[in-house]
Amino acid sequence: MTSFLFLIIVEGLARLVRQAIKKNLYCGVEVGIHETKVGLLQFADNTLFMCEASTQNVRVVKAILRSFELASGLKVNFSKTKVGGQGLNSTLIKDFTSILNNNHMKIPFVFLGLPIGGNPRRKLFWQPMVDKVRSKLSS
Repeated sequence: MTSFLFLIIVEGLARLVRQAIKKNLYCGVEVGIHETKVGLLQFADNTLFMCEASTQNVRVVKAILRSFELASGLKVNFSKTKVGGQGLNSTLIKDFTSILNNNHMKIPFVFLGLPIGGNPRRKLFWQPMVDKVRSKLSS
């Protein structure tokens, strides 16, 4: 499938998320000083759902992904998807992974080469990125 066609198709996924937010079925997270609501991040073939930790949100994510499968003809590989949460107890994470039939993701994690969920004020947080840039510059 060409990249452009894939981008058109995954825009449908983003639209499903926006509709769920608009209908108050799905609640994203507030980020930044302006408390911007974010429910979905996409880049190429990477998708990151971001929501408040609730069974309702997890069920809506599953419904969105199933609807996306039916509408696009693509198959979501739930065995490659993961659930993670900041400050959540392990029982809640297990419940979420059971609903989505997937695995638990440890935080911090790397998304598109950047650490997510760590402390950006610590030098150690940025070290992998600095090392990567340094190796590119030295070649």
